[in-house]
Amino acid sequence: MIRSRLGFTLVEIMIATGVVSIVLAAVIAASSSQQRAFFGGQRQRATQGNARTALLYLEQKLPLAGWGLDGSLALDFQFYAPAFCPANTTCPPGRDSIADADELVFYARNPSYWVPPEGHAGALRGNAWTFVALPDASHATLEARAGDDFLRGQILQVVCPGELRYAYFTVKSRAAVTSAGNVDVELEDVVLTDPFRRQDVAATMGGCRAFQVDRYRFHVRPVARADGTFDPYLVLDRGLDTTGAADGAPDGVVDEKDEVIVAEGVEAFQVAYVFANPAIAPAGATAGTAIAFGEANDDQSVLTDGAIIPTKFSGSATSTTRAVYTPSSFYSYRYSDPIRQTRHQANIRAVRLALVARSPQPDPSARATFVVDSSFALLNQSGAPDWVTGAPKIASGTDGFQRTRVEAVVNLPNMTVRSITGF
Repeated sequence: MIRSRLGFTLVEIMIATGVVSIVLAAVIAASSSQQRAFFGGQRQRATQGNARTALLYLEQKLPLAGWGLDGSLALDFQFYAPAFCPANTTCPPGRDSIADADELVFYARNPSYWVPPEGHAGALRGNAWTFVALPDASHATLEARAGDDFLRGQILQVVCPGELRYAYFTVKSRAAVTSAGNVDVELEDVVLTDPFRRQDVAATMGGCRAFQVDRYRFHVRPVARADGTFDPYLVLDRGLDTTGAADGAPDGVVDEKDEVIVAEGVEAFQVAYVFANPAIAPAGATAGTAIAFGEANDDQSVLTDGAIIPTKFSGSATSTTRAVYTPSSFYSYRYSDPIRQTRHQANIRAVRLALVARSPQPDPSARATFVVDSSFALLNQSGAPDWVTGAPKIASGTDGFQRTRVEAVVNLPNMTVRSITGF
């Protein structure tokens, strides 16, 4: 009689267990590999997204530089010096640094306004007002509308249409307008060497127009974390007191609370300047070579040579508008004039931008895309700052962050315009 065998032998069970274990190990390894690839790709996409966000924002704002202003005042290498600086960094003199991020500062008239054509009646709208007079050296009277809000740090440009008369001044304290009519706006004190604080040259001006001028200062701000590392951001400082009080209202101080976050993860930001004369090498594009700033004469011709000749602005508080402003007005020069072939900042025609963005979080199991260390070079930056190189090394001698480097050249169309529009 043949008896059937039920169940499995110990050998069969051990063989089956081994096979299953091998299959499970392969599945787990494949799943883990796919997870690592997915999250690695996700970090890389986030890194590229941060870089694109920063670059696109800069490409949108930078072409505005100089709109409604004279070319000699479009870029700023010397006038705006904020009282606050990013933690663990040093605000570079002249905006340039070979050991840390650069700063980029420029100005443009705010285009959000409407004014009636010459000889036609009508009220000004948007960011434009009728300039009535200067009742004293520290106030300007403007014909304002209900809802207008003049913030501390706001720059106003006064232009008299049909003649070469214009002036700038800066608001000292907030003036919130609740009802239409004339309002006295308190101004910062006159500084003879600062073109944006020269209300003294508007003392005899009246019946003119006042326009809002926007300031743009881009820089990198690293924010300290509890573990001693830093989260870097590309931020925009407009020089305006917009917030800071407990209720979100302006607190009377222009500081880091008023800055706008443009993009996270940007830890390196470099700027180089391209001149109209193709024979002149770009300033700030040679690794390890800082931008050397020269000096101009009163007529903006070159006194001492340098990679960039900043605008010289000086004058007496009793000088006329024409005497003070004409020497720095490049719209009075023809493009064929020799002064147009120099390294003066009014002859800058394009800006080269380069930045490095990193992933939001490091990947402890993967090597970083590239290492930001002492051999790092980005335009004229020849090394990474301590707050970057000092981060803990967690994978293969790197900090584990995925990084993306992007560069672009942005043209400045308003630097070729030979006029300040009065409308």
